[in-house]
Amino acid sequence: MLTKLYHSCHNGGSQPSVDSLHATLLLILEAFDDVFVILDALDECIERKELLKWIKKMTSWKERKLHLLATSRPVEDIAKYLRSLDPGHVCMRENLITKDIEKYIDSILHHDDAFEDWDDEVKATIKGKLLENAGGMYVC
Repeated sequence: MLTKLYHSCHNGGSQPSVDSLHATLLLILEAFDDVFVILDALDECIERKELLKWIKKMTSWKERKLHLLATSRPVEDIAKYLRSLDPGHVCMRENLITKDIEKYIDSILHHDDAFEDWDDEVKATIKGKLLENAGGMYVC
């Protein structure tokens, strides 16, 4: 099934159509007992309304087989839309991500040799500014 999609896109030389992606996903849903789809950074999508409509459409397909995990910064229109689809299973908690970012910053500032001679106050200032401006996201 994926080979057919790959070949229809000139062996990876062009983007597949939305319709062919839909058809492929439906074939995957038919072939497996459970399918997990992960959508990262919904808030960064330029065509957000179309994406949210597609998520709604996708969640109506074989709903017991499909497991969806979507990540986003806490943007109200995304949260509101996703809650309307499944109110009990939407969790947008920036504070959980901030704790992960804090652990990452600490590990770099305290274990990377490049920072071993830096003053603790400077490290604390850097950490504070990074956390303040992260907005629940980071790039490794």
